[in-house]
Amino acid sequence: MCLFCDFILEKEKNHMNGFPFIKIQETDDILVFLAAPEKCAASTESDILVIPKQHFEFIEDVPKPIQDELIQKSSEIAGILRKKDGSSKILLNNGSFANQYIPHVHFHIIPINKEKQHALTNLSLEEHNNISTLFKELLTFKNS
Repeated sequence: MCLFCDFILEKEKNHMNGFPFIKIQETDDILVFLAAPEKCAASTESDILVIPKQHFEFIEDVPKPIQDELIQKSSEIAGILRKKDGSSKILLNNGSFANQYIPHVHFHIIPINKEKQHALTNLSLEEHNNISTLFKELLTFKNS
């Protein structure tokens, strides 16, 4: 079983660095949450992840309706981040040689600020929780 599947099945409640797993949004087929960097990772960056609830290791294995929903939700979040921070990137690593270290399809939605830097860096636990709450509110507002 993978970490993301454990989040979906509520078997795991924390990221590897101890930060809590907090759902930002979900549908029957996808889940959105704020990633927290690992303690041992060189990166201190966090981004928003959009994942299918069903386990698929590679994007080409995901059924087209779920692919469409993943892309639509990633696009929506990228637009919110662009308006909030100035720019955003959408990243999908497809396979281990592409640095996909959790073998579960996931889109990274990365906020980029006006200095062309990652906008969610060195988050404290409180900031992680606050940003998760902010994005819950932003996505709820956009969808109402």
